[in-house]
Amino acid sequence: MDWSRAKTILLMAFLTLNLILGYQLWANRVDQSELTSGSQGTVEEVDRLLKSKGIRVAVEIPKEAPKLRGITVQFDDQYKSGLDLTLPEPFPWSAVPVKSPAKEQFLKQYIELADQYMPDPVNSTVANHSFMEMFGTYPIFDIRLDLKEVDGKVVSYSQAYVEVLPSDDSKENQEQKVIPANIALRSLAENYLPGGTTITDIRLGYHGQLYNSQTQFILPSWRIATSQGDLYYINALNGAVEAPQQE
Repeated sequence: MDWSRAKTILLMAFLTLNLILGYQLWANRVDQSELTSGSQGTVEEVDRLLKSKGIRVAVEIPKEAPKLRGITVQFDDQYKSGLDLTLPEPFPWSAVPVKSPAKEQFLKQYIELADQYMPDPVNSTVANHSFMEMFGTYPIFDIRLDLKEVDGKVVSYSQAYVEVLPSDDSKENQEQKVIPANIALRSLAENYLPGGTTITDIRLGYHGQLYNSQTQFILPSWRIATSQGDLYYINALNGAVEAPQQE
């Protein structure tokens, strides 16, 4: 056997392998940089894509891209989502201005922890006024307080509530810079949204598949709503898309 030739072949093979691995590392870094980039070039590219498909964005696209991580929540058995509780007295909700102190007083008087929620216009209707539990400045999309209105008056409500448990400081759950909203929107426009869609809401918060479990782990997510009533959730850490469930 010609050992000199064999050594040369092995050396070339290792060199080729190193080049391939180096390219893959570079490509991964470029992809990650793109995911967390809000550069002007990316913004213009998304704008061109939306126009080409006739997709209209009726709200301002958020520019925030904070560092966040997943959170563990524990459901409070005292509050049961879907269980209607009758109010001691009806309240003329629709007849009172949106930011009226009377509404705030009503909520505080009859509903525990009412100040822990913010209005959710996306899931609200004439007969149901929906609120989302807050964690800091971000909503937990799936944990809701719903006020039921009949003949112009709120007569009952249902409420879910979770406690956010102390954070896990493991390496796998370190804070990461979230994907900018325009990148999440581009992914939807390219792969999910039909032409002519109108975007009515883009919001950063927390979302997860809710299972029959007392404690659950949920992740930062972008929620993008359309005028057709569809809600898309995009994992704000890795870009995975959860499309609306078809009936």
